[in-house]
Amino acid sequence: MATTDKQAAAKQAAADKQAAAKQAAADKARLAAIAAIKRDLPQLANPEAYVTTANKADLAGARKEYLQTNLGLDPNLFKLGASYNIPLANKAYAVKSLGLDYTKFAKSGYDINQANEAARFKELGVKDVESLVDKTGKFSNASIASAEEKLIKDVYKLDPANFAFSGTVVVGQRPNPVTGKLENITQQVLKYDIAKAGQRFESARPKIETTSQYPENFTQAVNNYSKAFEAAISVGLENINDADKATLQKLGRTVRDFAGKNISENQSDIIDRINDVDETINNYDAQRRITAEQARNIPGTPEYNALTAPEKAAANAAWKLNKDKNAAYSKLRVDRESITRLATDAKNLAP
Repeated sequence: MATTDKQAAAKQAAADKQAAAKQAAADKARLAAIAAIKRDLPQLANPEAYVTTANKADLAGARKEYLQTNLGLDPNLFKLGASYNIPLANKAYAVKSLGLDYTKFAKSGYDINQANEAARFKELGVKDVESLVDKTGKFSNASIASAEEKLIKDVYKLDPANFAFSGTVVVGQRPNPVTGKLENITQQVLKYDIAKAGQRFESARPKIETTSQYPENFTQAVNNYSKAFEAAISVGLENINDADKATLQKLGRTVRDFAGKNISENQSDIIDRINDVDETINNYDAQRRITAEQARNIPGTPEYNALTAPEKAAANAAWKLNKDKNAAYSKLRVDRESITRLATDAKNLAP
């Protein structure tokens, strides 16, 4: 009986040892599977969930989870045999990180250079910029021209035709038949001067900030006007635009709204000075416009240099017809001096 018990105990011990060895092997395999998943997808939050009951790494399942959860991509777009193309997906994620619809760039292999070109216009305010991506998934020269046109028309609210010109772009390379050296292949394309369009857009934006709340009394109205006028002087009267001028006139009216039978002599003087400022600024603005129009037609002036290609062509034609160019230069100089005097007068009249 004792012998039988010993045999049973030995048999059990052997079985336990075998089970322990089997469990150790399983644990080792499981850890190896987890390590394999971590190497493949270090950002995956729960690699343990993708170890099979056989302690094998389910890389396909882990990659699908990574694409969906970590990258926010459609896994079906990156299917590669029984698994998924992670390097390609990472490229798509880089495009997606620019705030773009990455699927539009699929045929270009999610080319980040193409996406950066599109993102540049998206940042400038062009809406639905992905609709301009061509059938090959590229933001081509034609795409860029369309984006420039949309930027000028929809964002800057200007006429694209005034900023259009024919430009040369490099579309490839080929060997020189004589020297064998690579030469650029160029093509004439329609382009737009978005730099000048942007400058005009910025120049038209209000530079004087003021409260929209109506003043409660005469003193508050005068303070509002004075702050706005100081801002105009700080910016430079030559840099204020129609919106700024309208702001000053509106604030001047609020001061005059408090005029009446009971105003003091000092208050009356302030209102008179504001009226004088308005008149002087109107004269200044009128003279500035006339002078700017003259200067636009004289090559070499800042106003001429700020013109677009179509505008310069018209200015050049007008300049050729000018029979007394010296007189034009002299008149421009006199008119600029007049502008300077009017600006000084306006500053000295500040209430």
